[in-house]
Amino acid sequence: MLLDLGIFGNPPVINGYAIVSGSEAVVVDAGPASTAQRYVQEARERLGGARLKAVLLTHVHVDHAGGTSYFTGIPDAPKAYVHRRGAPHLVDPSRLNSASRATLGDIMDYWGDALPVPQEHVVGVDDGFELGVGSEAVQLIYMPGHASHSAAWYVKDEGTLFIGDSAGMMFFGEGGFLWPASPPPFFMEDYRRSIERVRELKLRNICFPHFGCTSRPYAVLEESLSVYERASELVSRLCAEGRLSVAAVMEDLGYGRQELDSYLEKFLLVNLRGLPGYSKCAGP
Repeated sequence: MLLDLGIFGNPPVINGYAIVSGSEAVVVDAGPASTAQRYVQEARERLGGARLKAVLLTHVHVDHAGGTSYFTGIPDAPKAYVHRRGAPHLVDPSRLNSASRATLGDIMDYWGDALPVPQEHVVGVDDGFELGVGSEAVQLIYMPGHASHSAAWYVKDEGTLFIGDSAGMMFFGEGGFLWPASPPPFFMEDYRRSIERVRELKLRNICFPHFGCTSRPYAVLEESLSVYERASELVSRLCAEGRLSVAAVMEDLGYGRQELDSYLEKFLLVNLRGLPGYSKCAGP
C-alpha cells in the first residue's frame, strides 16, 4: 500500500511517501534536514503499528537525503539504502554540502546542510537489488542522469515507480507542469537512456518527490523527454538573445504565467543550468 505523506516544507521542498505491507514499512527519500523532524513524526503517526524497516533513497542530494539521520536515529533504527555510488556521501556529506552551496546559493538556507549518517546504518546497493517489505518486493533501478548515482525504487506487484528526480519535477501533482531536474552537473545522454529503460517496465503509477503521483506513467515519461529537449533548445536561444528567465522558458513551453515566489523561481532556474543549451549562456 502506498501512503502519500504530503508535502513538507514552507515553501514546499519534498513530497513524502511510505510503502506499507503487513507489519513492515519503508519511506522513500528522507527530505532535507530542515523538514526531517516533521517528516519522521508524520511517518510514524501514519504507519500505525507497522515497523519502519528502511529509508529508500533515490539519491543523496540534500533535499532528498539531508535528513536521513533523523530516521536512522529513531528506536529500532531503520537502515538507509542507496545506490553504492552515493553511499559515501551519506557518511561524510562535507563535499556534498560544499558543492551544493556552490550550485544552489541561498536555496540551501531553506534546506540546511546534510547531516552525517553512521556507517552502520548505510547500505550501498547495486542495480537490481531487491528489498522485501512485507509481501512486497521493492527493486532499485539505476537511473543515472540527474546524478551519477540516481536511482528509482520500483514496487513490482503494484507497478509503482518512485522515480526521484530522474524524469524531472511535476508542479504540483497530476495535471501540473513538468520541469527539468537538471542542476549541474547533469548528464543528458544518461538521462535519455534511463528514461528509455523504465519505459519497458510494467507501470501503473509514477511518484515524484517534486511533487505527487501520476496514473499516466508512459505519457508523462514521453512528455519528460520532450520537455528536456525543448527546454535545452529554449535555454540556448534565450541565452543568445540575452533574455533567459524562468518566465520566458515557461511561456515558450506553453505553460503560460505561473505565480512563483522568489524561492521557487530560483529553484526552477538552477534546474536549467545543467542542460546542454546553458553552455552558451554567460548568465544569469
